Amino acid sequence: MLLDKHWNHLGKRKIPSPMVLIHFIADIFRTGKIEEILSFVVWEFMHRLRLFKKSSYLVINEKLINVTIEDLLKQDELVFDVSQHSKIKIETPTVSWHILCFDPDGNIWGSTIADKNILFFQAKGKKDSTKVFEFPGTIRAIYISGQGVIFVCSKGKLYRSEAKAGSTSFECVLSFLADDSIFRHNNTFTETPGGFLLIGEYVIIWKSNRWVFGAILYSSDDSGKTWEKSEFLRQADVNKHIHLVRYSPALKKLILTEGDNHKRIWVKKDDLFSHKSVDNLANWKTFTKHHIQMGGYTAMAEVNKKIVFGSDYMGGTNFVVTTEDLEKYKRKIIPDPWRRGWITNMIVTRDNKIWATSMYMYSSKNRSILMFSQDEGETWNKVLDYDGTKYLVDIISSSIKNQDTLYIKIREYDKADNQLHITKAISCIGKA
Repeated sequence: MLLDKHWNHLGKRKIPSPMVLIHFIADIFRTGKIEEILSFVVWEFMHRLRLFKKSSYLVINEKLINVTIEDLLKQDELVFDVSQHSKIKIETPTVSWHILCFDPDGNIWGSTIADKNILFFQAKGKKDSTKVFEFPGTIRAIYISGQGVIFVCSKGKLYRSEAKAGSTSFECVLSFLADDSIFRHNNTFTETPGGFLLIGEYVIIWKSNRWVFGAILYSSDDSGKTWEKSEFLRQADVNKHIHLVRYSPALKKLILTEGDNHKRIWVKKDDLFSHKSVDNLANWKTFTKHHIQMGGYTAMAEVNKKIVFGSDYMGGTNFVVTTEDLEKYKRKIIPDPWRRGWITNMIVTRDNKIWATSMYMYSSKNRSILMFSQDEGETWNKVLDYDGTKYLVDIISSSIKNQDTLYIKIREYDKADNQLHITKAISCIGKA
């Protein structure tokens, strides 16, 4: 948000005017960004002075797949060999999805580019979709539980249905803080093996010269029919919102990350889940006291017993972070020209490939990327390198079970500032 406001005046000038600098520094203090800016400065100097070891940088192979966004816009199907026994196929699906979620049976529920406020159903293996329900606003996120209960976020509200194909019954079960509030698709809705549901609210509200606290955790023990609200993060001086809420099956731990001023990672100390337990700050542990120690991750993937995180340092230096125990972390710097982009999403396919998107929209020189890893996040392969001032690539699919296919949406901005949206399905074929 701070970069958005000052970019035209600060980022595009070699020597900013004194007034621009004064306003920039004032906003740093007003928005609580002092500690974050200091981290940015330290990382920037270490990078520019080559004080980071070469081994500190993430390895991204640019030669495995050679394709551009322009290629995808022109061609309906492309196939690439990624190993001796596996291929990746990128194709135009029969439905132009805007956002979607797989249910436990592999069926798709989602909205389309043409009808962003309408939920559609597509049976597994079928080409056509059917209309299910129309919501009051754009569908911002979808989650389908292990029991097959469907949750939809639209216009600051959470809707619930035990619907099957053809049903049209949805009930509003929760109102968030504001109409712009959401749970982050694929990131801030999770469930425990016992069916305890948790949602982390994400909202950006600037009012009366300060951020409005929106880091609210909601929990449900009755399959999402009713919800309890927790504001325990207010006690920890969190000033804005929640980035991640994910349960780790391998570690049997509940993980939460927050933004914006401290950007810490929290782990629930025990495996007891109740409204009272999650609402108690004493039941949570954080591993970082200072911003430069990193946290506040905006994306997470879990493969075997390894957890991979993506950082949220837009305009600064970004990292891919791995851990096997949530105690020790291995941090790798995303190299130039993608270093300044934050990791917006991660998803794992059935063959244990981790897919990630990184986005930076303020400069053509600093690029954005779609990439995947075949070795639990140790090394990565470029799929798309693109100019974030012209395009935006989102991972739009989600599922509690790993699927063979993920979906991305490409947004192209034309000179009249109209947005052209194109959906692509990426299928992993063969053995890993």
